[in-house]
Amino acid sequence: GAGRPDLFVVYHTAVQRKIDRTYIDTWGYGRRGRWRRGTVRVDSYREGTLIVDIIDAERRELVWRGVATGVVNDPERAEKKMLDAIERIFEAFPPGATS
Repeated sequence: GAGRPDLFVVYHTAVQRKIDRTYIDTWGYGRRGRWRRGTVRVDSYREGTLIVDIIDAERRELVWRGVATGVVNDPERAEKKMLDAIERIFEAFPPGATS
């Protein structure tokens, strides 16, 4: 009927703290022969996930889902990154569309 939507757009966001550990192997030679020394580098960052669901309003069923993830450490750039993520997600909508 008039005034009833065909689709609903629902979005979900999440941010998780992630830790990357990188082991760096160092080999060398000393008086007692070959030695091995390693160091571990630890980097911490926040990874954001944006999920956009398109729901059929009449059947209340998921029609399509788009997902984007990225690093969100810089609050000053967060809005631009979110808009970029939305643009990337909708490049694949509608399903079967070609760019």
